[in-house]
Amino acid sequence: RRSDLSLRSRARLLSSIRAWGRFLESSGLRNEPEETPPAPHLPRSLPRILSQEEIERLIEAPDAGRPEGIRDRAILAFFYASGLRVSELATLTLDRIDISTGALRVTGKGAKERVSFLDERTKRLLSDYLSSVRPLFAKSRPELFLARNGAPLSRQALWTLIKKHGRAAGITSPLS
Repeated sequence: RRSDLSLRSRARLLSSIRAWGRFLESSGLRNEPEETPPAPHLPRSLPRILSQEEIERLIEAPDAGRPEGIRDRAILAFFYASGLRVSELATLTLDRIDISTGALRVTGKGAKERVSFLDERTKRLLSDYLSSVRPLFAKSRPELFLARNGAPLSRQALWTLIKKHGRAAGITSPLS
């Protein structure tokens, strides 16, 4: 027992010990399970919600005079309007979106499919990106949002650009 560790660190340590024990058992290196103390109860806190003014500043932060800025504005508006997770947006393909209605089919956690709808502003920003910027990046990729080199934006790349534009918009609280 290490009382100098935070609750979260103790929970992570216990989880690692349990996983190691399961590995030893499945490998036949240990026959009897080892008892570990119960994981500490971790308090959950709700994320701070951005104000409407902060959301506007965030969406307007990218430079619309650059192709990446047009793409990034569409991405930020898309997140706000759709409620998608970063990983869902990273894997979203063109065939899952109907721009005219703003409907998109999303496969989320547990392979569950749901439908989300975009507002008029997001449809306009997305349409601008699809008509003027995306063809510069790649024509044959199915993914919706692409990097300049034509590769799909990864989950990590999306987080990086969200944080970058959050800082540029003067948002100091964590974005999630």
